[in-house]
Amino acid sequence: ASALTSKWHGEGEKLVRTLFQVARAAAPSIIFIDEMDALLSSRKSDGEHEASRRFKTEFMTQVDGIVQGSKTVGDSETKHLLLIACTNCPWDIDPAIMRRFPRRIYIPLPDSKARKELLKNLLQKAGQHKLSSDNVRMIVKRLSGFSGSDIASIASDASFGPIRSLGGLDAIR
Repeated sequence: ASALTSKWHGEGEKLVRTLFQVARAAAPSIIFIDEMDALLSSRKSDGEHEASRRFKTEFMTQVDGIVQGSKTVGDSETKHLLLIACTNCPWDIDPAIMRRFPRRIYIPLPDSKARKELLKNLLQKAGQHKLSSDNVRMIVKRLSGFSGSDIASIASDASFGPIRSLGGLDAIR
């Protein structure tokens, strides 16, 4: 998202246009937009800045160009360009932009079995540990409602627990 925005008027639209031009020139290409809600939130008639509206309009124009630009000639497509975007807040995205994404995949939070597999995988990578199967079961239960990323972050933070328990830097040295 930050690579497509600028404090200068008109630069955001130019960056979007350039992104799609480069992707077309280098086809086959994939454009991946992470946290698309940060860039393409719903247009509000009263509180939205004109530059933001122009940015979204340019994005929609370029996305429409993907569909129109991938016409088939004989048996092969002239261009291969795929646009993928992700968000944790699909309800914040402008409906006109959502219509341009005909396929939507919902990835739910991991269930108990998936959390257990994630935890087992993380423990294998960590090496030796002293967790019993009861401990693992209790941890899996307490991780309910957390995403895979959350679980990896918690495990990473927990792995520094023994170092923190030593005290200050002098004890670690």
